[in-house]
Amino acid sequence: MLDVKRIRDEPDRVRERLAVRGDPSLDRAVDRVLALDETRRTLVGEVDEMRARRNEVSPRVGALKREGRDEEAAGVIREMRELGDRLAEREERLAAVDEELRAALLEIPNTPDAEVPAGGESANAVLREW
Repeated sequence: MLDVKRIRDEPDRVRERLAVRGDPSLDRAVDRVLALDETRRTLVGEVDEMRARRNEVSPRVGALKREGRDEEAAGVIREMRELGDRLAEREERLAAVDEELRAALLEIPNTPDAEVPAGGESANAVLREW
């Protein structure tokens, strides 16, 4: 399985090497991996921001309660509950995208060596026979 980082960093080179196999669907598979990777990276950023916000606000609730500001604490708790719901939805979406990305990566074969001739099995050159 190809590394998603390699596909992200060198998409044209990966496409060029896969074109040697003569299968046009591989180009679409690379596009799909790139799109899923972009979606995944966006979701990871959103999830990280939400977790950071939750971790930042959590100590404030205790402080507000200690100060006797229960109404304000209840508002913050309500806000954190909503954030938790959004976070759970994003994490669920992220898990689904991760699974989809893994499946898409499995559809892409390894890139052939530079010396491999273009085409299918019939284009292979016989170097030696035993």
